[in-house]
Amino acid sequence: WRSCISRLLDQFVEVADLAFEVVSANTIPTDEEEADGDENLGPSSQVLTVSCWLSMKEVALALGILTRRAPLQLTEGDEASDTVDEEGIESHSLLTFQQLNSIGEYFMNVLLRMKHRGAIEKTQIGFEALCERLLSSESTQLRSLPDVWQKKVFKFMQRSGQVQDDILRRSAGIPYFFKSLFRAEPGACAKLLLPKGISMLVTIAGDKSADGEDDGSGTSERAIPRVHAFNTLRALYSDTNLVCLREYDREKRLVLSIHIL
Repeated sequence: WRSCISRLLDQFVEVADLAFEVVSANTIPTDEEEADGDENLGPSSQVLTVSCWLSMKEVALALGILTRRAPLQLTEGDEASDTVDEEGIESHSLLTFQQLNSIGEYFMNVLLRMKHRGAIEKTQIGFEALCERLLSSESTQLRSLPDVWQKKVFKFMQRSGQVQDDILRRSAGIPYFFKSLFRAEPGACAKLLLPKGISMLVTIAGDKSADGEDDGSGTSERAIPRVHAFNTLRALYSDTNLVCLREYDREKRLVLSIHIL
């Protein structure tokens, strides 16, 4: 079964890599490309785009189901660790620590690079399922993975060389990443990722160092991380599943709200 799962994951990655290039492209098809299609299916470019985003959707949902249900390797380096299910029955792990980390990196890459809203929303479902499983694990190593990914996303948000396209569609998948992460934290336990994440987002959004700068495009490069943070906070506070957010950084949020106005 481990070999089967490994081959299945390789196929998922292969399909997603092929589809990603099409769905993430910002190019507009020419008239000749639009005309080159099957009259029963539609323009070839449209058929290709729809097929690719459906492939991305199915890969995300399949990975979500797999990570939610498969027995997991509890610690890095164990080749054939055993787990015990809810009924006390021992079963061999099917997903290794490295595979789980790779799946999380895949979800993160799609959410950070994709602009297609449909593909982003389905990827969020799969990523949330993965984070729920990891954060509810008894393994400290597995529970630590979402925090590692959150730190990487903050670095991505603040990287140099960003342009206007990076904030298209309200920063596209970045808010979805944080929504998945914060929703996934067990409700019965104290929140750990959420307060750290909100504090960092508020700090980035409150950085006024780029105020007044303009590179001619309407938003300076130094201001783009701040735009990402504002877009993310807006999405988070609009999410009815995250009403607990109102408890964090109230004073800073009030100052930010006044500054925006």
